[in-house]
Amino acid sequence: MRTAAGRSRKGPPRTGSARFARGVVYLWYTTARSDILKARSGAADAVTPPEFDPRGGKEPSRLTCKFGSGAFPLGSPMTKLKRNVPRLNLQPGTTLGRNYFVSEFLGSGWEGEVYKVEERDTGILRAAKIFYDRPTLRRDQIRRYARKLYKLRHCPIVTLYHHRDVARVAGTSLPILVSDYVEGQLLANYLKTMPGRRLPAGEALKLLHALAHGVEQIHDMGEYHADIHESNIMVKRRGVGFDVHLIDFFDLGRATRERLQNDVYQLILLFSYLLGGKEMYSKLPEGIRGLIRGRRYDLIISSYRTAGQLTAAIENLEW
Repeated sequence: MRTAAGRSRKGPPRTGSARFARGVVYLWYTTARSDILKARSGAADAVTPPEFDPRGGKEPSRLTCKFGSGAFPLGSPMTKLKRNVPRLNLQPGTTLGRNYFVSEFLGSGWEGEVYKVEERDTGILRAAKIFYDRPTLRRDQIRRYARKLYKLRHCPIVTLYHHRDVARVAGTSLPILVSDYVEGQLLANYLKTMPGRRLPAGEALKLLHALAHGVEQIHDMGEYHADIHESNIMVKRRGVGFDVHLIDFFDLGRATRERLQNDVYQLILLFSYLLGGKEMYSKLPEGIRGLIRGRRYDLIISSYRTAGQLTAAIENLEW
């Protein structure tokens, strides 16, 4: 067909609804890009720290509920179980699958548990995620999980996937995924070694920056994490900062803007938890409280639409 200016354009004519949808997407993209550029230039508007909201404000109830430091999918066993307590209770030396021995428990998410394991013939250390036996766990979910790890293999915050296997645990065959083992310690355990079981503001800020930058790379690949909390993160001190790795993911299906934004929300909840939560909130520097935004979902998501915006806000924070 030909336009009014005489130029040809392939395809059917655009409807009003199609033009409107394209306009909305373009407006959201340009607004988000503008906010990132403002933050990186130091021109971002100052925010007034709101009061601490232990309930998280206007949280997307159909998507998550809060538990401890994190926000988890509704119906998740993590909302009912104690954090970082192994349910399978595999002891060191237990045979796992055809090629591995259990070395130690690393952490747990709502889908399963992660163990440090040793390869039988070589002594090479790996990390093995063992999925709980649930009727809702389908084979395609595990396949999608493995493909997600492989897709994100170039993201430094993600452990490198190796292969799938099956292990007999208490008479039940459970699927396992084997990945690289990364040096360090669970963030939950690292926190226990700190005075008052909390981090100084500067140290927590460096840790948040490393996590936000890593999650930003995951989002850039069109994926999300959905299970960010202190029992799913391995940390190792390096120089003035941290090496961080996410040892577990949760799959809710395809990536959506809401799921990506929920990762940002979980990062802020974790940051608040590392600093001592509600008890310490009023004692924090004004800039740090402004970053936490009272833990309110609506304020957090309106302040940081993407993990990239959160990274930029941290890099330009005055406190």
